[in-house]
Amino acid sequence: MKTYLTPLAILVGSIIISISVYLAITSEERARFNHCFENLSKKYPDASLEDTKKLCKNLQYLEN
Repeated sequence: MKTYLTPLAILVGSIIISISVYLAITSEERARFNHCFENLSKKYPDASLEDTKKLCKNLQYLEN
């Protein structure tokens, strides 16, 4: 039983570290997207959620 726990613990730990690194790297992009989404939702209340998300994604793409 102990022979299975060590590799499993390494695998779970590496997954947790990978997720935390990904979230740390993309935090600025996610914050910009949320800010854009909030502003456009207030500016164009009649627009659908999907259209607003597409517009924010396109704006982010153009900024980079």
